[in-house]
Amino acid sequence: MANFIQKQKPATDLKPKPAEDVLRELLAPPLEAKVQTAGPVKAAPSQVNEAPKAALWTAAPAPWMAADIVSSLPGLGSEEYLGFPVDACPDEMPDLSGHHSLMAKILRKDPALYDRLKNVKTKSGVTLAKVIKPGVDKKGHPMIKTIGLTAGDEECYSAFGDLFFQVIEAKHGYDGRRCRHRTDLDAMRVDARSIDPSGKHVVSVRLSAVRNLRGFRLPSAASSDERREVERLLSQVLVEQTGILEGSYLPLAGSESYVPRPGGMSPEEMAELDRAGALFSQPEAPLLLASGMGRDWPDARGVFASDSLRAWAWLNEEDHLRLFTFQDGSGLQAAFAQLARMESTLSTCLAQQGHSFMHNDSLGYVTSCPSNLGAALRVELTLRLPLLSRRRDFKECCRALGLGARKASDEDASVWSVSNIETLGISEVELVNAAAEACRHLVASEEALERGERVAQSGLGSQPLPALGQGYLGPETGDWLWNHEGEAAEVLRRRPELYEELCNLGATASGLSFPQLAQATLRFRNGMRSGPPGIGGSRGDGLPPELIGLCARDAECYEVFKAGFDPAIEAYHGLCLTGWSPPAQLSRDSAVAGIANGVIADATGSARMLSVRIQLSRNLSGLAFSPACSADERCEVERLLTRALSSLTGHCAGKYLPLRDSESCPFRPGGMTSQEEQELGQRGLLFQEPKAPGLLALGFGRDWPEARGVFAFESPGLAAWVNEEDHLLLVAARSDGDLKAAFAAVCDVEFSLRSALEGRGCSFARSDRLGYLTALPEKLGTGLSVALVLEAPKLAASPGLAQRCADLGLEVALGRAGTGCVELRSRSSLMGSDAGLVRSVSDACAKLLSQSGI
Repeated sequence: MANFIQKQKPATDLKPKPAEDVLRELLAPPLEAKVQTAGPVKAAPSQVNEAPKAALWTAAPAPWMAADIVSSLPGLGSEEYLGFPVDACPDEMPDLSGHHSLMAKILRKDPALYDRLKNVKTKSGVTLAKVIKPGVDKKGHPMIKTIGLTAGDEECYSAFGDLFFQVIEAKHGYDGRRCRHRTDLDAMRVDARSIDPSGKHVVSVRLSAVRNLRGFRLPSAASSDERREVERLLSQVLVEQTGILEGSYLPLAGSESYVPRPGGMSPEEMAELDRAGALFSQPEAPLLLASGMGRDWPDARGVFASDSLRAWAWLNEEDHLRLFTFQDGSGLQAAFAQLARMESTLSTCLAQQGHSFMHNDSLGYVTSCPSNLGAALRVELTLRLPLLSRRRDFKECCRALGLGARKASDEDASVWSVSNIETLGISEVELVNAAAEACRHLVASEEALERGERVAQSGLGSQPLPALGQGYLGPETGDWLWNHEGEAAEVLRRRPELYEELCNLGATASGLSFPQLAQATLRFRNGMRSGPPGIGGSRGDGLPPELIGLCARDAECYEVFKAGFDPAIEAYHGLCLTGWSPPAQLSRDSAVAGIANGVIADATGSARMLSVRIQLSRNLSGLAFSPACSADERCEVERLLTRALSSLTGHCAGKYLPLRDSESCPFRPGGMTSQEEQELGQRGLLFQEPKAPGLLALGFGRDWPEARGVFAFESPGLAAWVNEEDHLLLVAARSDGDLKAAFAAVCDVEFSLRSALEGRGCSFARSDRLGYLTALPEKLGTGLSVALVLEAPKLAASPGLAQRCADLGLEVALGRAGTGCVELRSRSSLMGSDAGLVRSVSDACAKLLSQSGI
């Protein structure tokens, strides 16, 4: 922005060009920047860096902050923030028992990791102490999971990789040692369809991308001289831009590092940048101050602003460089084209001087904070959604679409900013297309509400969750499912040609093709999950720590696409299907005969069973499974099951309660009452709508809550769920730890219900090859899962618990961290018998306690 403010252009000159004109100019062949290949643009390096550090705080303070406040804030002077040392780690790991960051949880779980890394130092001198200081100094909040560490240079990600990669996996659900990140800045591949054809709902688009210069320490660890050299290099190439990117570099007020502008920008320039949202100020968050981001503030920090204020860049904020582009309205493609052009030009100019941005195949663009790794791109759209934003589930709807949402205006409650949540494992083009498609969905929902139509949360209406620009890359690209989890992804990675073979098989009699069954694997890196795992393998979506990534939509799928299902099933369940015999049907008397110990307990009192939960999945023959059911089929499933259940007597008697707001049941229109809903919830017998994007994309949430409900038996802790993930799920929950009694109750209901259905000409879907058939192949065979909660503080704190459980056929489940309790559940349902599975869980728990010296 050459001579910005001094030129004082008329207001009419600041009007942005139409998005189509900007896009046309940006997609033209690149203009050559006028680059000086040696020396600074405005002054010699010695002149640029000649201001002594001691003089920085004698300069006039930033006008937006009083001088006495500047001098009193810790972390903004030349010294490190007081607290944990940065030069070397103490021999003993600091007490992290009350800390809530991901770093603290990982080190608490594996204290030996601290001992292995405490004396490690990168070539530029960054220590583990420097890296973890923010998470040690600041405990954080239990409801807000911060990262708790900051990279001081590029080498930190390898030198301290044992810690960083665990944090990355906990944050992003991304295995940085195995996965590869794709980079794609080709603006021509961005979907050009309009997000807001009416022009009423998208206020503006803003994109930002983070970059760091290779060979320099990152801002948290950089010396004053390094920071000034980064400023010199970047400001030099920025001010030499031409065309729509032509502009000026304005150091922050109070900075003396840039000789052409001693003292930095003027109050008028600050006000102009602030109105445009292009100004940044000193860090105030304790975590940033503790990391070292604010040292020597505001020296060598500034804003490059284009003359039109449609593009700008921040220098030496939290990273070396943060690029921004802005468009009024919904010109997302034009904004991305401008950002890509800006980044490409800077890369070329820097390369001519022997410099490049930090980037690698595993983590993409390297950033100070691991939360920004990968594309290092933030796509933010400001939307006006007066009707949709009033709904209580608005933020949940955005999250299901892969967006975070926050209010953009204190004056207008209808204006919200939405932005992408993920940056790692998804290319820039995919990320932009996903955000665009998600916003199209939000705009369409708002317009439907304007017409007075009912709008369900994303994936819970008549259609599954829409595709969000994360289309899979075909086997021919060489990146075939490289970053994707699940056994199906592994099978297809090993045999890329198998995918085409399965596609060529056509479809089942009901028209289902293999790509439909594999959507969770093809479209979502984390399979069917709602997000990355927590520490120790726990998830926030209630799904097992591992999933196959395939979904059968009817019984025929398992046979038509056997070549895809069988190897994934064998890998997940750890058996060979050839020669395997599925379990016989449950018998009322013989099922529990072999289970000797009803209650698992420890004689010493150091471990005891708190609760047990057994679930049994079944589907009706001849009908599509839940994700593929039509509304009429789902109602028919509800009718058949509720009639059969209502005919049961004795302790199997009970009543059917449709989910609240369901209108499908003629004798309970509107579903259960809020009091009934609360009571079922308190007993752990209520199910809710799916939240994992993969499940929503597969159709598990369609037409929610219609034709879904809970049959509550008179026996406490016993229920049947209708049309959840399968047609039927029997649930037995006991708080006394009586495993045998819980299993006996499930067996009795299953036997009675099966008999009642057979009397009506119905049966459960079953295969002579695979046993009972379920929508998710993780539940095949017995259809049975067993979950136990043990109060065992010694076991809960023991290292390597997840692996020892896996060796015994168990999984560490969700939500017991820090309580002294461990929630365990069976992993495989493909066992020789239902009773055998229950016995194996009981025996495995006993062995686990024995191994832990309990």
